[in-house]
Amino acid sequence: MRRPLGATFWFFFFCSLLVLLLACSGSAPPQPVEPSAAGTAQRPPPPMPPDPCQSAGELRKLVPTLLGKGRLDRTVRVIGKANRLCPATAAATWAAEVETLAELGRYAEARRVAQEIEAARSAPEDARKAATAAMEKSARLDRSFADTDEANAAMRRLYGEADRLYAKGDEASLRGAMEKFVAAWEAWRPNGQALVAAGECAKRVGDRPMAQRLFDRAMVDLEKATGEALSLEVPDGFSGPVASVAWSPDGTRLAVAHGGEISIVDTTTRRERARLRAHSMLVNAVAFSPDGKQLASGARSGVVQLWEGSTGALLKTLEGHTGGVTAVAFSPDGKRLASASDDGTVRLWEGRTGALLKTLQGRGVTAVAFSPDGKRLASGSSSGVVQLWEGSRGALLKTLEGHTGGVIAVAFSPDGKRLASGATDNTVRLREASTGALLATLSGHPRRLLTVAFSPDGKRLASGATDKTVRLWEASTGALLKTLEGHTDGVTAVAFSPDGKRLASGSGDKSVRLWEGSTGVLLTTLRGHTSPVTAMMLSPDGKRLVSGSHDGTVRLWEGSTGALLKMLKGHTDGVTAVTLSPDGKRLTSGALDNTVRLWDVSTGALLKDLKGHTSLVSTVALSPDGARLAAGSWDATVQLREASTGALLKTLEGHAGGVTAVAFSPDGKRLAAGSWDKIVRLWEASTGALLKTLEGHADGVTAVAFSPDGKRLASGDLDATVRLWEASTGALLKTLEGHGRGVTAVAFSPDGKRLASGDLDATVRLWEASTGALLEILEGHTSRVTALAFSPDGNVLVSAAEDGSAMLHRVAGGSRLATLRAIEDKDAGYVFTREHIDFTGADLCAARVYPICRFGPLAFPIDVCEERVYVKDLLAKVQAGDTSSAEPEYVADPSPCAAASVASE
Repeated sequence: MRRPLGATFWFFFFCSLLVLLLACSGSAPPQPVEPSAAGTAQRPPPPMPPDPCQSAGELRKLVPTLLGKGRLDRTVRVIGKANRLCPATAAATWAAEVETLAELGRYAEARRVAQEIEAARSAPEDARKAATAAMEKSARLDRSFADTDEANAAMRRLYGEADRLYAKGDEASLRGAMEKFVAAWEAWRPNGQALVAAGECAKRVGDRPMAQRLFDRAMVDLEKATGEALSLEVPDGFSGPVASVAWSPDGTRLAVAHGGEISIVDTTTRRERARLRAHSMLVNAVAFSPDGKQLASGARSGVVQLWEGSTGALLKTLEGHTGGVTAVAFSPDGKRLASASDDGTVRLWEGRTGALLKTLQGRGVTAVAFSPDGKRLASGSSSGVVQLWEGSRGALLKTLEGHTGGVIAVAFSPDGKRLASGATDNTVRLREASTGALLATLSGHPRRLLTVAFSPDGKRLASGATDKTVRLWEASTGALLKTLEGHTDGVTAVAFSPDGKRLASGSGDKSVRLWEGSTGVLLTTLRGHTSPVTAMMLSPDGKRLVSGSHDGTVRLWEGSTGALLKMLKGHTDGVTAVTLSPDGKRLTSGALDNTVRLWDVSTGALLKDLKGHTSLVSTVALSPDGARLAAGSWDATVQLREASTGALLKTLEGHAGGVTAVAFSPDGKRLAAGSWDKIVRLWEASTGALLKTLEGHADGVTAVAFSPDGKRLASGDLDATVRLWEASTGALLKTLEGHGRGVTAVAFSPDGKRLASGDLDATVRLWEASTGALLEILEGHTSRVTALAFSPDGNVLVSAAEDGSAMLHRVAGGSRLATLRAIEDKDAGYVFTREHIDFTGADLCAARVYPICRFGPLAFPIDVCEERVYVKDLLAKVQAGDTSSAEPEYVADPSPCAAASVASE
């Protein structure tokens, strides 16, 4: 007989209670009920949730292992979770908890736990001893120091000694440096930068547990110092045109000014060690002090800022210029800093304190440089003159004329005997520095000069110009030695490394190139690590995501976890379109190399290389049954092929411009094609007969998509509109307006109720398909959206863009769930949110190069905060709604690459 609802509840409640009681008494739980004679089985009770205290006990067992690995932050979080699950057993880990809190520098929490221990009559003896030690440590270390030269003198001395040991690089020196950095922290704090430096020393000698302890302590100290919590950044290269580059005196760091930011790049590992962000406008110039302890930057806002050279801590902000700062330079002894400005002045500042010493009145000053002995200062002017000043007093010594365009750059030779100036008249002039006599005029750049630099031995002179080249000259004769090509925009900065073996060039193309200093051979390029994602789709079941990129690769991702499954190489130019067969076994890609390629998904093997188009293939689509393949090209044709063999069935002609988009109707009977000729054509898919010509767009059609029921067709164009058509008649139903620049992609939700459209302005718009009402504007991309796809349930929208990312958005509300990004030319990538990151692919170490931990204005490599931000299988957890930042995997190491990176770097 069927039980009433209330009886059912109590039946299962008592069964569950019985199971719990039997488990506690050690007896076996009852077996499942056997089927009755009538053949009807009673359903067993639902499984009981795990016992909270048992779960807490398992967590507490992890504590010794975590501490052995130096994972202080994780230890505290594990104990905290165990305490929440079972407060009654908190005493079991009291000793570890109070010791770890005190070591981390979380002194107030350590005192609270210590007082709790002291108040508990039954507290274990080890806990009481730990509490006493924690109270003593807190009393000794819980203090801040005045930010004065007198207060931090010992810290600066110890830091300098540590820096010198670190530069030697051998194990003994690194261990000595680690001790000195820790001593510097003890001498003046909060000083998380010193702990980070100590952790780097430990990492370099292979002591990962010690490195982790120091990094965990550093995070707490940095949050105290800045008053801001840790945040995760995943920058994709430089934020804007590179305006200036500067080598540290030891050649291990390169400062790069780009946009409104400054990156400190490790020149050995090419990892970005810090990203400095305080200027409100574009940064025009950077320069290291001679001892490398300070970095000066000047910005269009008129402000000069002084930073700590290794950590990036902001030391001083120097104000006074009324125009943009165009150049900065330290005197050779580091005691003076010169800044040039559009306001027509050069200002001399005290190098360490930032006190203003002198203001020199010039004419629209664009460049500044000290002579090697510091006795003279040269400045360049937009009026075309070079002025020579007395270096300490600021008296004007000479005004050198001759350029017919504004002087943009000046540089003294290392021996101080020659002075080079580059100008918008496309020339470099070499002068005798003492007299100003012209020695040579170097011509060769066809466009204006932007930068000049002597090699450290004075034998070579490098120049960069708006012609996108770097030229190497023989400094004594002015003979042209080499022309270095590769930049795709003007070269704005050149600088030789201190040993002269490398030459760095910065450009408006947002890259820095490192060249061999004497031969001009390109060594490496520092730039964005991702290539534009130009195509993307989700498999029908949502289990796979396919992306095509400008780097010529196709990547296959696991849809639930974001794991990078395969990287397919073969195209000789950028991939423009991708699609999966309905059974998920074959993948089709089109590219700028005019070909269509068919791939085996399981093996990654190339099945077919289909040629025939005479221009780039811009779009591909498979019929719903997977039998036919359509490829559109800028040769104005659509080719219909047999999908399994690639055999050509039909060539559809008629468009007067390149075909940009194709789509099959859900029943596979019709094919829509959009073109630069502003027209959408509907064809009969089986015969290739033209059915309809849809006109009305005011600019090139860039995207087409059928609704799931096949009754409507959406098309987008560069006139920033989306048009909805009745698919059977071709009648225009609606015109959706509101895009900012131009529509680049369209997609219907699986239920046909929503329509998504991407824009050149990097946004995505969600519309109600029936009424055309705008529902949401989704932001996050930094360049044009190239592809859109809904998940099978319609709850998630994936957008791909030329910024190299694919973003997952929650359709309801439009919130961003996660971002996927691949590393250019590497089998590596990552999934990240605003708080967490997960690395994926075979080359995990490659993905760890770029993410940054930020504490207010301070930024550090991912090593420092990986313990806190790494979450395994992040995408799966985000899609499941688990966005908590407090509960990442407790037993997993930060990442499989973490240990390996210690030995490799």
